[in-house]
Amino acid sequence: MKYKFGSKVKEIFFFREIKPKFAAKLMYYNDVYNIAANKPVTSKKAIKKYHAAEGKRLQAYEIFESDKGDSQVPTFNFAPGL
Repeated sequence: MKYKFGSKVKEIFFFREIKPKFAAKLMYYNDVYNIAANKPVTSKKAIKKYHAAEGKRLQAYEIFESDKGDSQVPTFNFAPGL
């Protein structure tokens, strides 16, 4: 199924605003799943060490979210096929 946007403005808005947020959430929850799935089956100390190390990887998403409002995003319009 191929979706047709009503206008180029709606298409640009989708690819600039909606899709990146959705993709970021998908990547975040994929990492959360992988961290849980690959948790070592050993002592509690090893599990705490694993979660501490992997938690740093997840903090990158929090940093990105907090910086998003402050950063200057280039204002060029992108739509596939243009």
